[in-house]
Amino acid sequence: MKTSTTVKLSSALRKRITPLARAARMTSHAWMVQALVEQVGLAEAHASFVRDAQESSEEVRRTGVAFDANEVFEYLARRVQGHKARRPQARRLR
Repeated sequence: MKTSTTVKLSSALRKRITPLARAARMTSHAWMVQALVEQVGLAEAHASFVRDAQESSEEVRRTGVAFDANEVFEYLARRVQGHKARRPQARRLR
């Protein structure tokens, strides 16, 4: 179900949006809706990233076990280059 809302834009912002919408072959309204959809997706992805990071941090505090970042990056770099690589091992923090 669609609902309507009112957004008050400065004339300066409206003037910036108009050519962008035209270049995208969209109405200003459609362009703004698309921009909002994209921003909501980015905000949700960021919130999910932060939530995952907080959960991971809590797990490390709780277990005292983590991976060495340099070993992980080296492993990933070798894999991306198509080389075999030994998986990094989790280790107890000191």
